[in-house]
Amino acid sequence: MKGLLPLLLAVSVTFGMCPGTLNVSLDMHSETVEERGANYRRADVLIFIPVQVDNKGEVRAFSGLRKKIETLETDGSYRINLSLYNITLKTIDNAYLVQPLPDGTRFDENIRAFKILSLNPKIEEPVNLYPTDIKKGKLIISLPPIRSGEDLRISYTVSGGKKPPEPVVRGQKLLIEEEKDPVYMLVGKYSIKFPYASHVTKDINFKNIKDVLEGLNRAGVKPIVKIFGIADGKTKNPELNNEIAKKRATFVARKVLGQNFACYIRRGFAGVQ
Repeated sequence: MKGLLPLLLAVSVTFGMCPGTLNVSLDMHSETVEERGANYRRADVLIFIPVQVDNKGEVRAFSGLRKKIETLETDGSYRINLSLYNITLKTIDNAYLVQPLPDGTRFDENIRAFKILSLNPKIEEPVNLYPTDIKKGKLIISLPPIRSGEDLRISYTVSGGKKPPEPVVRGQKLLIEEEKDPVYMLVGKYSIKFPYASHVTKDINFKNIKDVLEGLNRAGVKPIVKIFGIADGKTKNPELNNEIAKKRATFVARKVLGQNFACYIRRGFAGVQ
């Protein structure tokens, strides 16, 4: 979507230099989704901090996906419950899951998968996953793109053999393009709800977000804040909903960073996406 960034920059010029006390960089996004309902009338705030990289540009001890695995045994069958949480600024794609299969193990081809887009409010998006390949000793599942802040949940069953080893994710390396360009990871995510057709709201999370940013600054950390304004598809006027989504992002930015929030927009950032 276009039109928000020039407006924000004009605001920054009007108010002059930024007098704000916070040391942050800001990305602004807005989106109108097809889904309808109160869960899709919101703005998401994601907070990222830089992480250390080695001299080859690869993230040290950090894959970009926070992985949690639970294996449940029932009568010789093993239910694998897996969570893959993207804690980076970037979309992780071209990745695949490898599940080792001990001799005699059978794979139940029913894979249940969904993305958790938000915890409060809780929003889930079903995902269709199928085995890409089943070779001797391993199962391969191609993963969909996992956007920044998304949590992909996957469940499947293997049976007929001993307990299988934990699955691993392959095919994705997070590299930095330049030495001066640090890699960031997600440390906080907040969802702020809005009434129908409104871009104004009261939410206790505004104070929580400010407290987190101030605490990071006291620790000498300059975070990146990403704000996503979201409007649902319940409308006869899509352009109006697009404007509402932009205004929701703008409202949150003002509440968190003040009237001069446009001064914080990250240098080189392309604008609303």
